Amino acid sequence: MARSLTVRIHRVTCIDETGGSIAERIGNDEIYICGYAIDNSNNVVAVPPVSIYSNFDDGDVKRFSTPLVFHQFNVDDSNANPQNFAVGFVLVEKDMSGDAQMRQYAIEAAAAAKKNIRDTGAPVVPGSPEQLNKWSQAALNVSRWIIDKTQTWNDDFFPLVLRTSSIANGNVSDPYMEYFQVKGHDGTYKVEHDWHW
Repeated sequence: MARSLTVRIHRVTCIDETGGSIAERIGNDEIYICGYAIDNSNNVVAVPPVSIYSNFDDGDVKRFSTPLVFHQFNVDDSNANPQNFAVGFVLVEKDMSGDAQMRQYAIEAAAAAKKNIRDTGAPVVPGSPEQLNKWSQAALNVSRWIIDKTQTWNDDFFPLVLRTSSIANGNVSDPYMEYFQVKGHDGTYKVEHDWHW
C-alpha cells in the first residue's frame, strides 16, 4: 500500500537580514526556498522555488497556519526493509532573477546532486547507512558547486542543507519538529520543518 511522507515547513525566521547594516536600511529580503529530493531508489527530483516572504526584516517570522509542503514522497508501505529519504534545502534571497531562472536553479542543483550520487563510489544497498553517507558526500559537493555558480547567478544563495529520514517497520525515524539555521551574505535565517508520516 502506498503512503505519503511529506516534508513540511512551519516557520521561517529572519534572525539577521542580508547585506549588512547599510544595505538593510535600503530594502528588505525577498526569500525563496528550493532544492531537491532523493527517494530510497536514488531518484533525484528538483523541488521548484516557492516564495516564503517578500519583505523580511530583522526578527520577522513567517508562520504557515497550513504547513508549506516542500516535497511529498510516495512510499511503498508494504516494503518491510528500511527506506531512506532526503531533501536538500536551498534558501535564496532573490535580487534580479525571474521565475524561470529561479526554477532553473533547482533543476541544476538536482542534476548536480544526481551526478554526484552516481559518481561517488560504488552502488550501495537502498535503506542502508552507507546510502545516507553517500547522499551526505554528494551534498557537500553540490554545496561547493553552488558556491561556484553564485559567481554568475544574479541572486544570493545560502549554503545547502541536507536533511534525511528513514522509515522502518512502519515508523518514521524523526517525527518531531526540526530546524536548521543558515548564514550567508551577512544574514541568518532559521527554518523549522518536520517529516509528516
